[in-house]
Amino acid sequence: MDERIKIFEEVNPIFTTAQSCLRTFAGLGDRDSILLAGQLGFNNEGKADADNLTPEMKEFLEHKAAPGFKAMIEARFLCSNQIIKDFGYKQVLDLPCGYTPRGIKLSQSDVKYYGCDLPVVIRAMMPAFESIAGRSANIEYHEVDATNYSSVKEAVKNAGGGEVLVTTEGLLMYLTQSELEEVFSNIRRILAEYGGRWITTDNEIVTTQNRVMMAIAGENISGSLASPPTPDNDFFRPLRAEQFVKEMGFDLEFTPASEHMPGGLSSLKGMPNEQADAVLGAIGEMRFWVMTVRKEEARKEDRIETNGFKAEIIRDKDALNIRLSGRLDTITSPDLLTAYRKASEEGRITAITVDMEELDYVSSAGVRVLLIMHKELKGNGSIKLTNMNAAVREILDTMGFSELFEC
Repeated sequence: MDERIKIFEEVNPIFTTAQSCLRTFAGLGDRDSILLAGQLGFNNEGKADADNLTPEMKEFLEHKAAPGFKAMIEARFLCSNQIIKDFGYKQVLDLPCGYTPRGIKLSQSDVKYYGCDLPVVIRAMMPAFESIAGRSANIEYHEVDATNYSSVKEAVKNAGGGEVLVTTEGLLMYLTQSELEEVFSNIRRILAEYGGRWITTDNEIVTTQNRVMMAIAGENISGSLASPPTPDNDFFRPLRAEQFVKEMGFDLEFTPASEHMPGGLSSLKGMPNEQADAVLGAIGEMRFWVMTVRKEEARKEDRIETNGFKAEIIRDKDALNIRLSGRLDTITSPDLLTAYRKASEEGRITAITVDMEELDYVSSAGVRVLLIMHKELKGNGSIKLTNMNAAVREILDTMGFSELFEC
């Protein structure tokens, strides 16, 4: 495996969860998914480790949980595609695109598809797609950090004057509050320029999944149900979410999945009719949050941003002095870790000082790199963060990490 890919995996471990979706589609017999999984080397559905599980839990996972998860994954994917068709959009920004075959299916339906995700995902998906479908003018894959406006803007630079439908599946629950606000701001700016809508079911996944599993189990299984997503942010606070959306400059509507449900779910084949109907009813209650930019927000903003990031590292005996500038985010944080590892190879390090005077923003991926450095230094010395601006300090305070470092 390429060393840079390893670094991306270490800094951004969440992307591996996306593999389960493709494996599920392939296991359900979807031809595009089977071909794509083969090209990517995902050759099985992936099964839970059965070691140390009680017989009751094994029974639950195999006959109740697994069908429920498969039904949810399939329904969300198919309903999202159907909404795109029902709304009549011809340009789709999929953020993040993961390893799903959505790009293949939409591009074959005369929809321009912009698939965006972490570099490690995109560098696998581009050749995999081309090996299956060849080059297509209807599909583009881009390396994007959703918190970085410049990278999102670059992804849709060929969108022209047409409206764009933005879809996010499985993204927002992984964001800190500051990252959430950045993503909302960035999508608002894209839609303000191009027009269109943003759809997501991210904050309804857990409650819907629980309803589905209870429908399959036919009993109260609250002790086995999914927990609320973490980290906690305003989009996942029931009494705060709708107000937060409005504060970020969006009008909000809801459309139930039942209005966009396909004719049948492969995941329900073989299930008793009464049980299958209960599952479809539970999924049908899931709402798509449909967001449009308020008219007063629909203007071209004059903020200018770049992807500029720089890490200057100077070694002074067994101490490192690091000076950061720009944005330390999902895309750029592996560069810092790579530079740090290279400096570490030159000998023992007992102290690290990170000058953040010119650092504009830090994401959870950037903080993860600082934590890796702190862990590898633990017992040998200290790490000190200096000259933080108020915005960066607030992010570290909110994430609860400012006390971990000398600031």
